[in-house]
Amino acid sequence: MNRRDKMKKIVIFTLILLFTLSFVKVSFADNTVNVSLSDNYIGHSTTYDIAMFANCDVGKGDTISVTFDDSIPIFRNTYKINDIKVNNATVSETPKLFGHRIDIISPVDVEKDRKMEIVIPQGILQNPSSPGYFTLTVKTGENTYESNYYHITDKSTVKDVEFSETSDGVEIDFRTGFNGNLQRYEMQTVSVKGFTFSRPIPKDFIFIRFSHTVSEGFVSVSKHDITVNGTNPPLNPDVKTHFEDTDREEKEIAICIPKDINANSNVKIFIKGISIQDNETGILYAKVWTSKELTPVKSNDIIVKGEYFIKTSCSVMPDAPDGENGFYKTSPKATLSVDKGSAMGKVETFYSFGGKNFTPYSAPLKIKDGSKILYYYSVGYAEKRKVTEDIQNIGFLIDSIPPEISVESPLSSDTPIYDLNISFADENFDYAVITVYGINFTITDKSIDLPIYLFDKITPFTVKAFDKAGNISRYNGNILLKE
Repeated sequence: MNRRDKMKKIVIFTLILLFTLSFVKVSFADNTVNVSLSDNYIGHSTTYDIAMFANCDVGKGDTISVTFDDSIPIFRNTYKINDIKVNNATVSETPKLFGHRIDIISPVDVEKDRKMEIVIPQGILQNPSSPGYFTLTVKTGENTYESNYYHITDKSTVKDVEFSETSDGVEIDFRTGFNGNLQRYEMQTVSVKGFTFSRPIPKDFIFIRFSHTVSEGFVSVSKHDITVNGTNPPLNPDVKTHFEDTDREEKEIAICIPKDINANSNVKIFIKGISIQDNETGILYAKVWTSKELTPVKSNDIIVKGEYFIKTSCSVMPDAPDGENGFYKTSPKATLSVDKGSAMGKVETFYSFGGKNFTPYSAPLKIKDGSKILYYYSVGYAEKRKVTEDIQNIGFLIDSIPPEISVESPLSSDTPIYDLNISFADENFDYAVITVYGINFTITDKSIDLPIYLFDKITPFTVKAFDKAGNISRYNGNILLKE
């Protein structure tokens, strides 16, 4: 072939490539890394969740290097280093530390274009001492990926809120955060018409908002019924009612701090006189915040069961979607079970897909592909009393079938100018990657006419199709240029 013919091919190929770019996205690299933290407060040790899509295969035993900002300290003497995970698999070899870099030996294989998630547990990395936006990089082989900016803030909240019942009241335990320095009240001398007296002037408060079931257990609270770390507050707490006279009514109290409380300190609050009736059914919890840390933080839930209590639960296997984007790739099995109060005798459970024409439940339900909503409820009988539970529901997205790849164009051509026509069949189709001449063409439509110039007698190409559930189809083909 003479020089002119070679140049002609190059020009034609360039024109076709430019034409193609107007229809499809040519993907050479997608270097975005998403970073989320369990606690983004300054100076705090935190869990890092690092997620990305690999541009090449990462094999078991390959090195994954994660480099952090220079202002982010790494704790070098910690057993937690061996708890790092890649795609839920714990590392089998101890990661190595170099300055602000961690080298991780991958415990699993990660295919190209598949999600790779690295979890670095709390106890290894510490947030910087000043707020700001930071990035990190991940390197696998010759590929380097840069993260989005993630935020370290100087706004803190209370921590570890625990709610519990006692024999004559309730107890709320929590820990103040990094800005949780709370000051006790001051005494102020006041003179009125010749009389002089002292009164407390609050400085800081603890706020507690109770769930509806707890709120029904009291109307007002005296300062003598409350202790904060063993000390009564100087004033009766203010009581505020939300959603008054409804079945969602919740009470909120503001407690004046009786003694100084340092940041990062444990706080124990006991309140007498809040009583939950024996036949009460509902959820007990509290939300706590302070005048220094203003974001409410919810406690644990305690479910109380009266004698006429009835509650249907749905357990699912797999216990969480095993695909991507909330999809199940394995057809899940739903099992309904009933928890009931002491007065309940016979119980019947009913279910429906769609919310109509309920059917008696007798055995676990295998749920087929599609977008399905399972509705269910139970009816209990206590002597002559019938108790019907409110209808509950749970939704499922299920796709167990990979996309279907169809090559519509003939795999031979009489001319070098060729259109590769491919279509994809899948209700949840996400995208496809067609590789020709080492170039990745990322397709988001369900069909494509891809212009190609055939340089050789045989031109190989590959197709990988992905659906939103994470199912993958593969196709390897060759285009024959006839003599």
